[in-house]
Amino acid sequence: MKSILQRIPGSRLAAAGVLTLSALLASCTTDADKATEAEGLRLSGRVIATNSNPVAGVVVTLASNGAKDTTDALGRFEIRRLSPTSSDTVVYSKSGQLLARVSVANWVDTTLPDVEVIQRDISGLLTGAGTTITRVEGVVTGDGIDSTSPVTSEFYYNPLTGNYSGFVYFPPSSTVKNYQVRVKIYGPGDLLVGASQLVPFTSFAGNVTIPAFQPGNARPVGFAGRDTVVLPGASILLHGTAVDSFGTIATWEWSLDGGPFVPSSSGDVSFSRTTQGAYACILRVTDNDGNQALDTLTVGVLALGANWTLRTSTASSTLYSVAWSPTANAGAGLLVAAGASGGGVAGTILTSPDGTTWTQRTTGLTPSANNPSIYTVAWNGSEFLAIAQAEVNADNVLRSPDGITWTRQKMYELGYILNQPLVKWINGKYIAMSRAQGSFTTSPDGVTWTSTAGASLGRKDFVWTGSQFVSVGENGKVFTSPDATTWTQVQTQGDLTSSASLSSVAWTGGRLIAVGSAGEIYASLDAITWSKRGQTPGGSPLNTVIWAGNQAVAAGQGFVVISPDSGLSWIPKALPASSNILSLTWTGSKLVGVGAGGAIVTSP
Repeated sequence: MKSILQRIPGSRLAAAGVLTLSALLASCTTDADKATEAEGLRLSGRVIATNSNPVAGVVVTLASNGAKDTTDALGRFEIRRLSPTSSDTVVYSKSGQLLARVSVANWVDTTLPDVEVIQRDISGLLTGAGTTITRVEGVVTGDGIDSTSPVTSEFYYNPLTGNYSGFVYFPPSSTVKNYQVRVKIYGPGDLLVGASQLVPFTSFAGNVTIPAFQPGNARPVGFAGRDTVVLPGASILLHGTAVDSFGTIATWEWSLDGGPFVPSSSGDVSFSRTTQGAYACILRVTDNDGNQALDTLTVGVLALGANWTLRTSTASSTLYSVAWSPTANAGAGLLVAAGASGGGVAGTILTSPDGTTWTQRTTGLTPSANNPSIYTVAWNGSEFLAIAQAEVNADNVLRSPDGITWTRQKMYELGYILNQPLVKWINGKYIAMSRAQGSFTTSPDGVTWTSTAGASLGRKDFVWTGSQFVSVGENGKVFTSPDATTWTQVQTQGDLTSSASLSSVAWTGGRLIAVGSAGEIYASLDAITWSKRGQTPGGSPLNTVIWAGNQAVAAGQGFVVISPDSGLSWIPKALPASSNILSLTWTGSKLVGVGAGGAIVTSP
């Protein structure tokens, strides 16, 4: 850098008086509004970089009265004052960085010598990857720069090439300092959406190139926690966590059940409710840049489904179905579970008065090459009826008034195999469906059966809504019928598509709930328009869904999912021993599920 006296024109030297340039490494805040004094003594000059190129945008201020101007494209400035003064100080700053101070003695109309500053070129490449970028900014920190007021500069950005470039300026210095530069990316709403790594430099020579980088999520990311279920009155500690890639979390706040946000010093808050329902708890975190993030968890307060216990039974083969009678067992109630053949027994029947202790019963079925499995069991108000898969005209219907003694008979007037049968007692008759062929058959007494038309492959379940039957199955298919005899395929709308494989359907009294093999949960008011309401962790399959008095419950591989609000929100709960549950029933006070490997689970 040339000395200041060398750069002062000879004719101006006497008028300029004694000028002293001090390079200060400090920061200050400026407001580049131009002085408007029309008359008075004039002070002018230029600011240039070390390559003699002009530097625009430098704010030049008179310390005595705050009069200021900003250098133009040629690096020029001009300040006027109304009366002379024996001395004054001219302050040069840019982008929050104090560049120089010039002392003026015996001031008259004067042209100051050029002030030379060090310019650093910053450049690099970024990939938008679909991110809308509104501006790019360079941020410099280091020796002599106030850490709370870093040097910032707006950079040029070309969205077509991904290139950005800009300048940062430093006061002249004979000593190399330690600096770091980071490029920040802002999107709509001037929200920070990405930032480069911190790149250090210790030389004033040459450019600083930031390696190519991808815009990330530079706003904080908060995690309120996983949805959970608790018993009424139980207190649960909600533990919020958050990360901020380029800053620190300044504040934690929670809004519980629609209440106002309340600060939390550590991100933890206690929650308790005595009334069943789904309660939204929202975590809000704010970082040191003022960016915020929200995350919500749902706490379900449930009398049933909050805790599950794995029960012991004598069966090791798969249990496909479970039914409950409130009047069997001398009016004390009885559970009946039915399942596959195993241990030399053709078909499995288990009974329990409470879901805890189970007894294996004799079915009377004869082992054959097919080893018939009992796929389904139902209670009609006076007897249990179970159906095994068997050959045509085989004795595959089992009936019992008490769940203990069973008699066998053929499905008279039904001339085909009912593969993977499902039976339910609805509106005074048994309705049975083949989950393989999608065919239906009905019986008023379990003795005489009438097959119906309208078979459709891949149907898995059906339900009565009070006004129509609804059946669901593979490829997202939905069918409706007024009588379980004549069926019409629905042209569904909304989130339900042909990629869904539906395994079960239930009616809550006002809403249809269907679950699928990828753990998805759909809801519909009319069987036409369906909305996706949730999914199990990792997409674990759901096999069955029921309405349990005042809550919907679905179960499958490793999980149950429970809705305390008629199917709108769902909360997963891990099953003990990662049980795979295929069928659920509700006793009025207890949930019971049965499944693969003879698994039996109950809640509470």
